[in-house]
Amino acid sequence: MPKLIHAPGELSPHFTRAQVLELAQEHAHTIATNDRYDLMRVFVEMKRYELYFKTLLNELKTEVGQRALIAKQEQFAYGTARMTCRRQAKYDYSADPYWTELGQRMQSLRNERKDWEARLRDLEDPIQEFADEESGEVHRAYRPVVEYVESVRVTVGGEMK
Repeated sequence: MPKLIHAPGELSPHFTRAQVLELAQEHAHTIATNDRYDLMRVFVEMKRYELYFKTLLNELKTEVGQRALIAKQEQFAYGTARMTCRRQAKYDYSADPYWTELGQRMQSLRNERKDWEARLRDLEDPIQEFADEESGEVHRAYRPVVEYVESVRVTVGGEMK
């Protein structure tokens, strides 16, 4: 049975992206089809590792960028992987009143859309007409098609300190 979790440095640096994905797919198949694994427990543990690695990467990203700038090293290669450090412009438009007004109008439209969606969900008939209370305009509303999708959600509990 293959080793499913590889420690840093154990996964060949010469694997291409496709090979890493293929390895992960093989391991997923092994886990799913082997009764020796408690599938639900393995899945939850992997979600915990996902949280761990995402946090670890986010924490290290700033330090990696700073060290690359100090060393004036814009690119780094390790096996088939490439890392590029670059400077990006970040604009703050909030001083412009028209830009701010546009943002407020967009938020107002998002809220109006949410209200409309709630109204559509509550329709009893497939098509229903009603008058707008403010304008008197007649609207035709169509009940949405509902599709249920199965999903799995994992939450990692415990107190944050």
